[in-house]
Amino acid sequence: IAGQAAYVYALNFFLVPHSLVTISLMTVLFTQMSRHAAAGRLDRLREVTSEGVRTVGVFMMFAGAAMIVASPHLVRVLAPKVSGESVEAIAWVLAIMSLGLVPLGASVMLKQAYFALEDARTVFLIHIPMTLAWLAVAYAVKGTMDPIWWVRGVALGMLATNLVAVVLRFWGLNRRMGGMDLKRIAVTHLKAAVAAALATVVGLAILVAGPRSWNQDGLSAVMTSVGMSAAILLSMFAVYAVASWLMGITEATAVVRAVTRRLRRVR
Repeated sequence: IAGQAAYVYALNFFLVPHSLVTISLMTVLFTQMSRHAAAGRLDRLREVTSEGVRTVGVFMMFAGAAMIVASPHLVRVLAPKVSGESVEAIAWVLAIMSLGLVPLGASVMLKQAYFALEDARTVFLIHIPMTLAWLAVAYAVKGTMDPIWWVRGVALGMLATNLVAVVLRFWGLNRRMGGMDLKRIAVTHLKAAVAAALATVVGLAILVAGPRSWNQDGLSAVMTSVGMSAAILLSMFAVYAVASWLMGITEATAVVRAVTRRLRRVR
């Protein structure tokens, strides 16, 4: 049964793609957002915000799918000393959290638009229903399901809070800026979802065909999971990249630039 430690482990893994891409793009685009907001150019602010949401969405769609499929092997690699049962407990929480990577990225980019408009009050007010949604889902799971689902329910609550954030922030900005390029954003996310679905099929095939090394202890199990993680992630990335290219998802290029920039800084 997952507890607080499993939740913390899963959260740390979950935040890696968010930190790698969303924070990088947010840092780059916020300067442009602030400049356009200060000049009263709401049309340009809308374009930059749309670009950020679409670009983050393209990356998060792949990252979410990859982390869901490879979660048991990734946890075994990143937490080599925990037991096999603990790995499964953490992997479940991580997989459920990963469902919320796309709305998390979108909600963060939309929040930056509010900050560019110097409207922290609305950001605060939206956090109230966000918190209520998280608590409602978490306590509903706790009150109706077995203890093995309680921490998973908290992860589902995280998904709910980010979905509420996206809906309310989009609604508010759409009214304030006279539109939010919703059609273009929706089309890009739909294409990315199709590419992610194709990549998921390939990843699941590799997961099912490969060894269940995450259930085992010892260095050999960890090394096997390293190989399985690499096989799943690389295969899924190849399928996602090809599908994105065939469907003309131009935002994928911006994602590559953001990741490359962040990796250079790390080195």
